[in-house]
Amino acid sequence: MVAPRLVKGMYFGRYYALIIGNQNYQILESLQTPRTDAERTAALLRDKYGFSVQMTEDANDVTMLRALNELNKVLRPTDNVLLYYAGHGTRLKTGATE
Repeated sequence: MVAPRLVKGMYFGRYYALIIGNQNYQILESLQTPRTDAERTAALLRDKYGFSVQMTEDANDVTMLRALNELNKVLRPTDNVLLYYAGHGTRLKTGATE
């Protein structure tokens, strides 16, 4: 259970982080640092700042969406969420927007 933050009488809610480190790929070249970057970021947020951290490594789009949906199930309107992604990025083409 994540404890909410109360500082000088002000309520700041609970703090969650979803950390994704994608290092090994089937089609693209593998990277050297995303897993380490993700692990260090997770440890810092958890140990120094008191975040509840969920970490996913080498996730595909379905795994990442599943992790977001699972996190969404526990969030309240006053909660805070930090999303961290280390890995290759690409832009998917969708229908035209106006």
